[in-house]
Amino acid sequence: MTKPFNNLVKRKGPFILGISLFEEQIVRAFFLSDNFYFLKQLSLKYKVIIFTNEEIGNFLDIKLQELRIDRTSIFKMKVIRESFLVKFFSFLLKWSDPSSATIRNLYREKNNQRMGIISFWQRKIFFHIFSHSVYLKKIFRSLLLFVHKLDNAIKLEIPNIDLFLSTALTNSESDLPLSIYFKKKGIGVISSLRSWDNLVTKGTLKFQPDIFLSHSGYMTDLAIRVHGIKSISVLQSVTPSYQNRFLPKAKQNNVNSYNVAYGCIGPILNPDELNFLKWLGEISRETDTCISIVQHPKFKHDLSKINKGDLNFKTFEYLSSTLEDYYRFIAEQDLVIASGTSLALDSLFVGTPLIGLAFEIIEQDYWLSHLRSYDQLPHSKYLFDKLSIRKVTSKWELIEILNGKKVYQKIEEVTDILSYLTGDSSIQFHEQILELIDSRLTLK
Repeated sequence: MTKPFNNLVKRKGPFILGISLFEEQIVRAFFLSDNFYFLKQLSLKYKVIIFTNEEIGNFLDIKLQELRIDRTSIFKMKVIRESFLVKFFSFLLKWSDPSSATIRNLYREKNNQRMGIISFWQRKIFFHIFSHSVYLKKIFRSLLLFVHKLDNAIKLEIPNIDLFLSTALTNSESDLPLSIYFKKKGIGVISSLRSWDNLVTKGTLKFQPDIFLSHSGYMTDLAIRVHGIKSISVLQSVTPSYQNRFLPKAKQNNVNSYNVAYGCIGPILNPDELNFLKWLGEISRETDTCISIVQHPKFKHDLSKINKGDLNFKTFEYLSSTLEDYYRFIAEQDLVIASGTSLALDSLFVGTPLIGLAFEIIEQDYWLSHLRSYDQLPHSKYLFDKLSIRKVTSKWELIEILNGKKVYQKIEEVTDILSYLTGDSSIQFHEQILELIDSRLTLK
């Protein structure tokens, strides 16, 4: 890689690093899971300003005081409002992504009555005409950069920094406008994404950073080929959550019980999921299997009106658990039932066998059904098909599996494909960031 920060503004005085941290999930991956070791290392070398919201900011204030971390300050912000022109070019970029997930999202918004029929056809026609042009994506991105004026959208005085690390670039109300603001000020911008699948589910990437920290070969290919990010700006890394240092020290199973966990994806992505949990509760007393339900921290179900039976419910809250806690639980399971790709990847990462849930208790609208994950979401389809992960297609089949009467397929020898999706787990993500910052300091 060539020096990506040439011709950028260089300030006098101590080097100040800005970090966006508006996602609780990223707080856990970056700081909580290593007991803030990474932030301590940063604060020893540089002054650090963390840009975040009120809730996370208050949490970090307490942690900084408890751990006595100096040279780090918290800059709390509210949602940044977009101007009409910014919304317009954001619209063009959102619906110009050729991923079939874009069409799925379009139909889901229509079926949920978030748009009328005219708006639906406008977006659909635009998608079919413009989605395959990388050149147009670059033009839309340049125009968005040109018209964006953060000064008009926020009344706070943004502090001066020397380098900005954006941790979730697809966040249009926080990370994205801050990245554009600093870029237009001549400040170097390093950007990453919250999750491995964000380049197929969030529309076209709206900003070209100086360095794009790709999580994997899969993300690198999409960033360059589909989103038009300059290859010279892409540095391949690893999904921050999938580093070997977070793996359980030893995989422990309870030989006296058969443990199965189902991972929820929430009522928005799976409208039938509460029906499935109700059914699991009803059959839970008819099996010796210990069935756990892992609620998604951000998309929880209201369980007050269902019979929970003998089900165990767990939620690994982002700000009160670590990745070690979470992975240890998955490693202790004999089988994982995955409805979404995140838990499927997590299971593969720790070596726990899994199956995909591919039936509904009450049949849902075609586009609202979570079953579209298997045929309309490219990353999900790639994962389940490429690894030949078994999909369970009926209640009766699942009951047999829960009772141990049917052998499920154990996924083996998936290292190459897994690393293609999640990155090289031997990479130390934090060390890579430190090296990037140091490279900025040594430029003449």
